[in-house]
Amino acid sequence: MSLSRARAREREQREGERERERESERRESEKRESERSERARERREKRERESGERASESDERALFERDIYYLSPMPRSIYSLPSPLPPPSLLSLSLSLSLSLSLSLSLSLSLSLSLSLYIYINIFTVIDV
Repeated sequence: MSLSRARAREREQREGERERERESERRESEKRESERSERARERREKRERESGERASESDERALFERDIYYLSPMPRSIYSLPSPLPPPSLLSLSLSLSLSLSLSLSLSLSLSLSLSLYIYINIFTVIDV
């Protein structure tokens, strides 16, 4: 009985040592990571100080325009260059209007011709009788 208790106690001690080692490794890795991020932040601040404290107003405007350029739904060239052709929807609308106008004109012309022919025939039939 005392042998099994001694083994259990040794096993608990080994597990406790392993747990302490894992905890110390975790703390060391966190410490290294924080030191690394601190050095990176210091380098970044040093670069900013060397290049100027802050971007000027024109630089901010250029950055804003660049963001607008990349966030716009259509390519910038369509906005900036005059297009030789109207947009497709306007083109299809004008084509459909011209087609309907030509059809209505041909229909009205044919109706007027048939009406004139009808009147002409009626006049001559009245005169002949």
